[in-house]
Amino acid sequence: MVLFKETYTSPSGNCYEVQYTDRSGFDEWDIFHNGAWVQFALSEENIANSVAHYESPGPDCGSRFD
Repeated sequence: MVLFKETYTSPSGNCYEVQYTDRSGFDEWDIFHNGAWVQFALSEENIANSVAHYESPGPDCGSRFD
């Protein structure tokens, strides 16, 4: 059940919609960009980190076989 929605603007200027959801006792913040789900965060404090990782994925995305 979605409990609230808010907007987060990243340092790069992109605007994201954030929806807080309580999923059977687990808190989750779903992050949407232009209406499409792009990322999630497990705490409100980690929303900025999740967006930063989405905008600029590091070397942990992929494998040596890519």
